[in-house]
Amino acid sequence: MLQRIACGAKNTGIGNGMVEYGRAVLRPEADGTVTLFHSWTEMGQGVHTVLRQIACEALGLPPERIRVLVDTDHELETGQTTASRATVLGGGAVLAGLVLGALAALIIDHKLKEAGFWALAGAVLAFFGFIHGTQLGWAVSPQVALGYLLFAAVCFAASGSRQIAQT
Repeated sequence: MLQRIACGAKNTGIGNGMVEYGRAVLRPEADGTVTLFHSWTEMGQGVHTVLRQIACEALGLPPERIRVLVDTDHELETGQTTASRATVLGGGAVLAGLVLGALAALIIDHKLKEAGFWALAGAVLAFFGFIHGTQLGWAVSPQVALGYLLFAAVCFAASGSRQIAQT
């Protein structure tokens, strides 16, 4: 019996060399919920649901604890809601916000080793274009990935010297 498989490629944006970008803001609230702001137009394609699901998976929160709002006050400059742009670029923006937020919180709490692991995760996500990239692929944002790697190295080195100083 002859078996076949088919595959295809799908662009995620406008194309023609235009720079693609996505922005999102995640704000922890006093009641334990998170408000996720974006500026894509929700017109039935499910962008609120997709971004909520990405945040839920990454944060380990149930959907009812994440409020999704369209924000036109902060000029998040997300561009048009066409094709799958909101899913790919918005999802990447949500992940980037979570990585950067975790790094900031861990550094404030002096948990440098944990911050180093989050920075490594940021390096991998940036390298493949999941965060801080204009497309998905191999070595999409190598400079950003290198920045995360250097930040991880500094965190690991500082956490080691901090442990030595405490003993």
